[in-house]
Amino acid sequence: MEIRHEYILLGLACAFLITVLLYLGVSGLFSSIVIRTAETKYGPMVIAYKTITGPYNQVGALYTDSYCLLPKREQIGIYYDDPNAVSPKELRCAVGPILSNGDEQPVKEEMELMRSHGWKIFHIPKPSYTVTTTFPFRTTFSIFIAIYRVYPRLGKYIAEHSLCAYPAIEVYTDNEITFIMPLSRQEDFYVSEFQEESISVATTEMGSVMGDKETTAGSTRNEDDDLFLKPKTPLRSNRPMRPSLDDSVDDDDDDELDVDESQDNSIGDENGVQNGDVSESESEVSISAA
Repeated sequence: MEIRHEYILLGLACAFLITVLLYLGVSGLFSSIVIRTAETKYGPMVIAYKTITGPYNQVGALYTDSYCLLPKREQIGIYYDDPNAVSPKELRCAVGPILSNGDEQPVKEEMELMRSHGWKIFHIPKPSYTVTTTFPFRTTFSIFIAIYRVYPRLGKYIAEHSLCAYPAIEVYTDNEITFIMPLSRQEDFYVSEFQEESISVATTEMGSVMGDKETTAGSTRNEDDDLFLKPKTPLRSNRPMRPSLDDSVDDDDDDELDVDESQDNSIGDENGVQNGDVSESESEVSISAA
């Protein structure tokens, strides 16, 4: 019996659709997403990084370069701006491998390798609490599905709980993507290229996590469900910039990483202060200004 061409084409189309659905399902299209406020297993960390200012779809090349240099290390991306609120050409991010996490010490040879290829070294603290979730990383398409499924839910959770969580952090392992949005110490996640002498009044401490919904006077927050809450222009302060660790590694110590931090304390010279009508033996004051 002759089979009509229409049936053959219909069968092929059905097979193709089933294959696509199976691929998307494996990639995480139907995976459950649970957003929660919790401590994170990541931090403190030492990372190597390079930065990009521009559309976030350009970071793929940096991830590839980083993975080629240190394929056994987990990869991290720090995204400082909301693409729904900031122009694509002004979006800022830092990408690179995690050289150490927690009590682990960074390997000197790995740091030297990354620095020799133009990467910088940076220390990331461990925040008290974070808004976080995980997503399966099984195929390349898992990344795109995760971005379009996770971030709207993160934004909704943050808005519903009146939290201030930023920047957005993604950590990639061999089989999982962890999304982290710190609720404290946010300014300490900014690499030197994006640091200013400023801090955000919207930095959230444990009060807001436990239900304190008071907003500091003068702060502005966007509570659109589709946006994560990050002040676009932080208020000015006299807080000093946080230095990069790129030039602060002690080459004489194979096991420890020394961070040199600048100090702003100035010590004045001791001067004798005398009154014109009083003899030198009667009044001499030594002043030391700290």
